[in-house]
Amino acid sequence: MAWDTRGTIAGQGGTTNISQIISLLARHTGTSGADVGLVNIRFTTTGTNPVLNVDELLVEAINVGESVGYSDGRIWLAVGGTSGTVAFVNGVADNPVPTWAEALTLSASTGLTRFNLGAGFTATLSANSDAYNIKGIGATVALGGQSIEGAIFNGPSITGTGVATVTPPTFNACKIGAATIPPSNQSFCTYTSTMTLGSAGDYFINDFRSGVAGGSSPMIDYNNIGSSSTVNIRSISGGLDGINIAPTTVSSWEFTNGGTAQVTGTGGSVFVRGQISNTVNNSLGSVIMDITGVMNQTTNGVVRVGLAQGAGTGDNQIQLDSGASATDGAFDPSQIAIALGTGAGQTRLIFQYDGATKIATVDRDWKVNPDTTSTFLITTNPGREHVNEGLAQGGAASSITLNTLASSNDDAYVSQTVFIRAGTGEDQAAIVTAYNGTTKVATIFGTWAVTPDTTSAYAMLPSSMTISQYVSGNILADIVAISGSTDAADNLEHRQIKSLSG
Repeated sequence: MAWDTRGTIAGQGGTTNISQIISLLARHTGTSGADVGLVNIRFTTTGTNPVLNVDELLVEAINVGESVGYSDGRIWLAVGGTSGTVAFVNGVADNPVPTWAEALTLSASTGLTRFNLGAGFTATLSANSDAYNIKGIGATVALGGQSIEGAIFNGPSITGTGVATVTPPTFNACKIGAATIPPSNQSFCTYTSTMTLGSAGDYFINDFRSGVAGGSSPMIDYNNIGSSSTVNIRSISGGLDGINIAPTTVSSWEFTNGGTAQVTGTGGSVFVRGQISNTVNNSLGSVIMDITGVMNQTTNGVVRVGLAQGAGTGDNQIQLDSGASATDGAFDPSQIAIALGTGAGQTRLIFQYDGATKIATVDRDWKVNPDTTSTFLITTNPGREHVNEGLAQGGAASSITLNTLASSNDDAYVSQTVFIRAGTGEDQAAIVTAYNGTTKVATIFGTWAVTPDTTSAYAMLPSSMTISQYVSGNILADIVAISGSTDAADNLEHRQIKSLSG
């Protein structure tokens, strides 16, 4: 310790009081150990045998240089700060400390649990950190396996493992790296690696932003937490990959700006909504991926989007997802396209839909049958040229039994053309000469080359012909008999019949 001369008192005889103010500096007050707050004073003289009579000596340390103190009620830390743990001297805004340990000491002595980390500073939590409020744009907080019940983190990068079972912590505008996070509230965070869900509970994530460059996506490891957990992720910008999704977990992923949604796991469900570029279900159907709410520029007029359960029982069928409508005929007629997966690029018209089996029969056989990897897109049909369509209930040599939704009125389809578009008897067409509205049996003119059956998808096409109105069954037979004649009289009669028929 070095002595410092701070003032001079002129000696005098007599009993007159002398009052003098001498200013001390910050360095004149002890700051560590037993010297904290201690001021040592001594008097020296140049005279011989001096006598100093002191009636009262007052020493007071007043800090007139401090202007900000624990600004915002926070203990301040910075790389290159000044070491020390004197309350209201160290860790203030203009005299930050350089270590987390010193900050904790100051927290204990001041009662402050709010901290400000300077850019580039890394704090590793080393003790219970419940209800801490840590701010630090450009800083890093390693959670260190500590309890963070009700803690608030504003701005820093987050790594490591945190624990909370009762009061969820909050992360605002943080960069979430390789971290294990308990049930929590997260807003406006950027995700740069894999965030692991630490325990069962509810996760609320708003404005999820991908911090992964290129075509890859940040990942959320559901860690098989199950236990009726919920994961709500809103306003996703960029892609998202969810892995290890377990039964009873329910997730909502809402996209606002493209990207790919991928899921892998053994159960649970993920409801994907909003603007998205692609969806991939790698769980072999174990995770229910509901993409009914997906909408983008290519899905205007969408009725349903989903992941197929397979191809049904024929080459002209597709089994929609398990959540599709349970109402017969709900999607017929509509246009269905295979957007992703096996059979992608094909478009067909749905002729008949069975709500119980979720099987849709389409108007033409698939070139490549869809399977459980096929994502389908159903849109409203822009128009149709037929009055009834569907899957036949059977057939005979000169008849076809229409589906149950066909007209109940006798002769409703007489003179119309029944066209077998797919299945057994594909590409055959015949004119209907009689129709029974009760049995749905349509009798055709002539016979089928290949008798239709329950795999035959047909369309009933309206016709301008009025044979039933003007020509009896006998005259039809006569027309057949003379149609190949070369006799002039027969040909004349043929022309007359044609004229009669309009």
